[in-house]
Amino acid sequence: MKRIAANDGQFLFWYDLRGLGFFAQLAFALLIFSPILFTGYWISTKFVAPKSPGHVWIIAIILFALLIYALVIFLKGFIIRLRQKRNYVWILLFIPYIAFICVPPVLITLPGPCISPVTT
Repeated sequence: MKRIAANDGQFLFWYDLRGLGFFAQLAFALLIFSPILFTGYWISTKFVAPKSPGHVWIIAIILFALLIYALVIFLKGFIIRLRQKRNYVWILLFIPYIAFICVPPVLITLPGPCISPVTT
């Protein structure tokens, strides 16, 4: 049996790196779900008073985000079913679906000048 000795510094490095991987996964998930979270926040501003406590805001945002997520999953299933039946209405539903789910994360990751207004 081969035995490998490593110093404590290397062990701590890999242990800390594993923790950074968790935060990288969390940041990636937040990026992917950003359109749903932003829309949940926008809807929450319509229903929650501005001077409400922070936990009320967080609960409202999460609740609306979950409702929007359920709607997105339902719409995705509906699009898949229409496509299986060879009904071309699925294309009309697919375009706003992609615009809502895919475009905001791309705009968030692009550098600033790409999304700023054109000045002449």
